[in-house]
Amino acid sequence: MFAETLGLEHGLDKPLLLRIQKEFFAIFEELGRFIPYAGKFYRPVDFADVDRRKVERILALVQSGRREDLDRALPITREILADLKYPDYDDRIFSSQIPGGMYTNLVNQLKEMGRPEILQQTLEECPRVRADVGYVPLVTPTSQIVGSQAAFNVIFGSRYAFASNEFKMLLRGEFGRTPAPCNPEVVRQVLGEDVRPLAYRAAAYLMPVLEDPCDLPFVRTHKDRLLHHMLGQAADAFLRRKYGVPA
Repeated sequence: MFAETLGLEHGLDKPLLLRIQKEFFAIFEELGRFIPYAGKFYRPVDFADVDRRKVERILALVQSGRREDLDRALPITREILADLKYPDYDDRIFSSQIPGGMYTNLVNQLKEMGRPEILQQTLEECPRVRADVGYVPLVTPTSQIVGSQAAFNVIFGSRYAFASNEFKMLLRGEFGRTPAPCNPEVVRQVLGEDVRPLAYRAAAYLMPVLEDPCDLPFVRTHKDRLLHHMLGQAADAFLRRKYGVPA
């Protein structure tokens, strides 16, 4: 709707999108008993349901370039979402810098740990942890790593008294170069004085293994070998069951 109002050609097949949406909602209904928010949020949306006048108002405000107009545009976008019966927004995702999916996972993880009361402290800690690891993009898996580490910092009462292996991998550069340098004090605290982050791409340090001999009785195909190397114990357990190989 925004692209069309701006006169931009998006090339999307709108009738096809509506057909796809119909199929997704059919699946959603089938799985409804497993989805806690089924029946509370979401319904099929047609392009005609979006108030074009509000879209035009938002674009006019944004195109002015003034901060006060941007502040005025934001509530209108929320009005559109409310009109479509979307869930209420939560401003904490802005201050904590975390995306909605990560927020939901974090809430569930803290409940499973029996510590739901530390949610607000963990949200406040997330931006600090993210800054310490060079402002990594909060997408899977780095979002979960940052969120978990923030929770550990709160639970242990001391920053980085405990650091997960995945967080150490982030500091070492095993997930790639971060947008900004990691906090050197945190690197020293977590990794020690003698450890230096990787200077090159993480894959450059890996030895090729697909051509090496593999005598495991449950690795019988090239696909089995890939699963074994990529997923480790989880793949091995699956392959054992697949071929009936005892543990």
